[in-house]
Amino acid sequence: MYQKETGEFIMGVDHGYSTIKTVDTIMKNGVKKCSSKPAMDENTLFWQGKYFKVGEGNMDFAESKVDDDRMYINTLAAIGRAAKKYQCSRMNVILGTGLPFARHGEEKETFRRYFLRNRIDEFEYEGWRVNVNIKAVYVFKQGYAAAYGKLRGKDADCYLVDIGSRTLDCVHIRKGMALESDSFTQQDGLRYVYQKIKGAVYSKTGKSIPDARIDDYISGVRGGMTPEYEDIIQEQLQEYADHVEALLREHNIEFDFHRIVYVGGGASIMEEYAQHKYGNVECWLDVRENARGYERALIDYSEKGML
Repeated sequence: MYQKETGEFIMGVDHGYSTIKTVDTIMKNGVKKCSSKPAMDENTLFWQGKYFKVGEGNMDFAESKVDDDRMYINTLAAIGRAAKKYQCSRMNVILGTGLPFARHGEEKETFRRYFLRNRIDEFEYEGWRVNVNIKAVYVFKQGYAAAYGKLRGKDADCYLVDIGSRTLDCVHIRKGMALESDSFTQQDGLRYVYQKIKGAVYSKTGKSIPDARIDDYISGVRGGMTPEYEDIIQEQLQEYADHVEALLREHNIEFDFHRIVYVGGGASIMEEYAQHKYGNVECWLDVRENARGYERALIDYSEKGML
């Protein structure tokens, strides 16, 4: 959100393990350093004397998102996109981001300092020069952030299940508040089902299926594969949906009595393959919901004079 009267940008950025999401955009999180200036400006970022291709392919999975410069470079790219959209060369940014519920308390300050490390920085995105001042960073809880402003006041009790690339976050929200003792995070995100699909394909055919083909199938872009491979993917997606529902039951969440809301990249899988798809269960398919939640919270803070 651009506040023209103050010259400030309030930005929510969801730093996923496969994509970077803002309210306005979704881009792949791959970052590749170039040995020289690329032939095309598209998806090119120039920072600290080096050229990088961004938004193409996926980062390798790592234990931490902040062990190197890649997530920072992705954030500059997201800021650069906003700068080009609003034709701004100088930006004062208040950044909202997030961490999985279970890791929020332990890693929040490290995450905040990572994005504040330079404060004032200069870069070029697709040839557009930007001087940015990251004034403040707020680190929210993933999943809970997606529900911010959407569930308050109208829903007394809800389990919000955020299925991301790496983690599955289940947050119990009651009367607008997250109940930490009744929430959990598990390493059962989309990476889990991708590994199952790749293993099943190799076991049955001896072939290695690219992640991009799995991406396409899950996102609804069908075709380009023989029915044999589609059958394997469907079988594994069904097993994954059953696995997610079993996880919820293990935590005493009953579909007959509790409202379940699926968000994140895995919501589309649950919509198509879950056994329980009606009644108390719904799927929010826009993967930008967390980024929207971060931004909604920051706008509320601003209106209350808390920023």
